[in-house]
Amino acid sequence: MNRNNSYARAAIFFAFICLPPFLFPFIRGLSPFWGDLTYLQHPWRIFDSQELMTGRLPLWNPYLYFGMPQAAAMQDGLYYPASIIFDFFKFPAALFLFHILHYWLACFLCYLWIRSLGFSHPASLCAGLIWGFSGIAISREPFLNHLSSFSLFPGLFLFLDIPIFFALTLSAVFFAGYPPFLAGAVFSSILLVLTTRRKFLETSLRLLAGCVFSLGFSAALLVPASELFQNSVRALGITQAEAFQFHLRALDLLQWISPALSGLSRFNPAVNWWTCLYAGFSGFFLVLLGLSQMPLKKKIFWLLWISLILILSLAGANAFSSYLWIHIPFLRFIRYPGNISYLILVPAALAAALGAQRIIDIPKVSPCLPAVLLAAELSFYAFKAFPLEPFSFFPYKGPLVEFLQNNLGSNRYLLSPLALEKTSGQGIYDWKSRLYGLTNSPFELSAAGNFGQPLVPADNYALMDFLYGSNGLHHAQKIMPWADIRYLLSPSKIPQTRSLQYQGLLVWQRYEIVSSKNLSRAYFLSPQAGNFFPAGLAIPKPDIALEPLKVENLKNANGYQISGNGRPGWVFLSEARYPGWKGYLKASGATRPIASQPALKAFQKIEVPQGWSALFLVYDSDAVWRGILITVFSFIFLFFYAASKMRELRH
Repeated sequence: MNRNNSYARAAIFFAFICLPPFLFPFIRGLSPFWGDLTYLQHPWRIFDSQELMTGRLPLWNPYLYFGMPQAAAMQDGLYYPASIIFDFFKFPAALFLFHILHYWLACFLCYLWIRSLGFSHPASLCAGLIWGFSGIAISREPFLNHLSSFSLFPGLFLFLDIPIFFALTLSAVFFAGYPPFLAGAVFSSILLVLTTRRKFLETSLRLLAGCVFSLGFSAALLVPASELFQNSVRALGITQAEAFQFHLRALDLLQWISPALSGLSRFNPAVNWWTCLYAGFSGFFLVLLGLSQMPLKKKIFWLLWISLILILSLAGANAFSSYLWIHIPFLRFIRYPGNISYLILVPAALAAALGAQRIIDIPKVSPCLPAVLLAAELSFYAFKAFPLEPFSFFPYKGPLVEFLQNNLGSNRYLLSPLALEKTSGQGIYDWKSRLYGLTNSPFELSAAGNFGQPLVPADNYALMDFLYGSNGLHHAQKIMPWADIRYLLSPSKIPQTRSLQYQGLLVWQRYEIVSSKNLSRAYFLSPQAGNFFPAGLAIPKPDIALEPLKVENLKNANGYQISGNGRPGWVFLSEARYPGWKGYLKASGATRPIASQPALKAFQKIEVPQGWSALFLVYDSDAVWRGILITVFSFIFLFFYAASKMRELRH
């Protein structure tokens, strides 16, 4: 078979396999919605699109966690090329296209990689199905950042000998939005160099060059993301309690074979996504057959690799696995032991291709038989993978959102940390109506605290802990005016207090701060009050009067204009004090830069002189623009490099 013709046939074959599980529900007006799709992915994509459509780069998100740097968020895929789909289509349609593209890409790139190693067309089809349509791939359906990162991995293996292409693919994996997978992809590339390349030193140098080039290509995100990481609670790693939440048990290892072994009625990748590992009976047979056909040294190497991943994935289920997870340094930055299972797919794809090749070589056996059987079995499981809801689910507001849109204004609300367990009798629409996760962001409602995003400025997180701690209710009532929090939303009634006014049940028990008419994002403080206003987590003295200042959002930038009465003192602003915020004071007809000081740990205060007229606070991150500049120059270099190569080819 002509090689180019086989590529075209493979592309069509994978499209035929990947399209039906998503097309049939889409035609019926149904969309997957489960988990991160609702809580994280939809809010991220919608906010980015809203900002881009207004002509602004989404640098700062004022609606989440008291405000946070959106352009530094590594998981929302802002710079990932395929994210443009969400800018041109409504979310359900964009989601449909995104899913099809990346499942097809995962299968086809793996096919190309295995084909480049000398395997036949039918054997490479089997490897592509193992990579892009097995349980590990299907379980990533709600995690768009996982899926897009995972789908590009075989491209790295394909371009091990071409540094520029390797660098571009590696940068795309980073932009896709899940850095722990990036580390696994690079490590897997090193393993492949060790096991499949004869020119070890030469290939290693090319791999290193590709990694170095990728730093420049990905700097637009890498530079601000590094700043956020250093200023986040994740800089010290993940706590053991959080890390071990989603681990495998010994019985879950049967899921590597087929969901049928644990009962198809219990097959629920939407809920137990980390145990969704299957290769299918046919796929598992191909992998075992392929491993048995490998040369002894390679067989031992890959079996040791598979065993190590299986042992680590059991962390939390037995003492030995937990000990390894705790004492291997880089693992403390990875959430969940079950999240590393994808690393087994590297030897699994190689072994499946070798096993399929062995069957194909049997006389009178159709070359396409292994791929057809494997595709049929994996497609059967894929159709049963995730629950569906009508397209109207994503824009659904619910009564609580409508109330807040009509009454909250520019103020914030504070949601109970028990939001995950709250139900109001609306069934699945509770997912949208209770404001869990980041679901407030698309509706432009400012939250004092959110749930679900791991990389958040540490000071913002500390203030959340202060409000949600054992004395949280007491602290919240005292902090609410200063944090511009108008409503407290609780799952149950709380004792009546002077500072809170009960407003009844609307999904949540609603309480409004008594001083709500006096709330503002900024307050004026006398010189004495400003000097002694707490910089850390402490309750401000009750005798400090609330003197609200007029605050206007800047139209063409992320920031505020605060107008005052000209008295000397301090301006307190309940916006996160994060690197990139710059202050400018207009006084006596001149404008000059002015520095801020910390207040209430997360916020800021600025000293103002007699006669001041306006204060401008603008988020204009040097880290973002520095990163973008490096990326632009890197692509300019790539353009001239490619042009010179084309000139050489013409000569």
